[in-house]
Amino acid sequence: MENEKIFEKLEEIEQYLLGIKKILNVQELSKYTGFKPSYIYKLVHHKIIPFSKPNDKLLFLDREKIDWWL
Repeated sequence: MENEKIFEKLEEIEQYLLGIKKILNVQELSKYTGFKPSYIYKLVHHKIIPFSKPNDKLLFLDREKIDWWL
């Protein structure tokens, strides 16, 4: 029972931190929006969602631009 409360509190903290963080990766954006990572990759592939990919390596998503897009 107490473990469940701890888990719920940790999830609340995680959601709070995602709301503060300016740049998100795909996994963080998935938690932030509720979209599956595969759907986010699909949106990126079709250039529907704002993103940046410096050096063609890592994928970064600006939370403020995503909020505007949503």
